[in-house]
Amino acid sequence: EITFWRPLSSALLRLDHQLFGRTALLYHLHSLLWFAALIAACALLYRRFDRSVAVPALLIFAIDECQAFPVGWIANRHALVSLAAGLLGLWLHLKWREDGWLPGFPLSLAAFVAGLLAGETALSAMAYAFAYEVLGVRRTGVRARLAGVLPMALLALGYLAAYRFMGYGTHGSGTYLDPFAEPWAYLAGLLTRIPAYLSGALLAFPTGLWLQPEMRPWQGALCAGALVCLAVLFRRRWVALSDDAKRTVR
Repeated sequence: EITFWRPLSSALLRLDHQLFGRTALLYHLHSLLWFAALIAACALLYRRFDRSVAVPALLIFAIDECQAFPVGWIANRHALVSLAAGLLGLWLHLKWREDGWLPGFPLSLAAFVAGLLAGETALSAMAYAFAYEVLGVRRTGVRARLAGVLPMALLALGYLAAYRFMGYGTHGSGTYLDPFAEPWAYLAGLLTRIPAYLSGALLAFPTGLWLQPEMRPWQGALCAGALVCLAVLFRRRWVALSDDAKRTVR
């Protein structure tokens, strides 16, 4: 049983059908517009950090093979919509916290809400905002940290509660694992999926090969080797980083 709650993405597909009928090319052009929005949101975010690496980082993100699925498969467009809104929310959150831009607070929450209504992928962008509040924020007082964490936490918990209350989620699927409906299967799945994700992120090893069980040991080995190399490079480089760069890395 697989039932997702993605009302905004569903509405966009319905709009496509109303406007374009069965002209699939225009559906794909619509997806490409959302991909452009995602790249733009990513560019805004990267520009906040070291600009010497912002352009190559954005290029790597844009041409990564994992983008082919949501860009090319119309039914997977929800990932583009939810992540574009989620990254915009993260950028607005940083504008509020780092630059003192007060409209960034309500606007970031609005962007996160839009992302969540488009798909679960927005939760991953919110996770970066949580990590920033816990490990990277300049303010150290408990009250200041709670001011950043509490609104997002309430939003995420409310979203997850509504998701479950309305009967959405997955059960019995070998691909989609619901941590609430199948916690043990979810934890077991992490043992093979995290190495697959990391080998893809660090070495550009195609993550989709996880679907072939015989490739999973290779993904695990590559992941272990990449993490060792990364740890060595990280240790050598860490001492030379500025305080702002260290906060960004954390």
